[in-house]
Amino acid sequence: MMPEEMIKLRNVLNSREIPYLDRTEKPGFALMDLTIYRTWFMYKGKQWSVISGYGTYGGDKGLLEVMVDDNNPMGSLTAQEVIMLMDGETK
Repeated sequence: MMPEEMIKLRNVLNSREIPYLDRTEKPGFALMDLTIYRTWFMYKGKQWSVISGYGTYGGDKGLLEVMVDDNNPMGSLTAQEVIMLMDGETK
């Protein structure tokens, strides 16, 4: 099931009419949910990749990890914190 923070992020992207791609990866092992939910989009000339799920920073708590262009990822973020980063505000 998609984490609530990812749903919130996608809702904001939709409300701002920012197109995104769903690049969710579902390996499909029966005993473990190894799904990584991934939302990819362009914003202000930068590539944004937001992920949550197995093995991601904060994914075990339903939080988001974001990487902008090829910079170091930042993890354990809420959707609101990702939006603040998008808008140029600091965490």
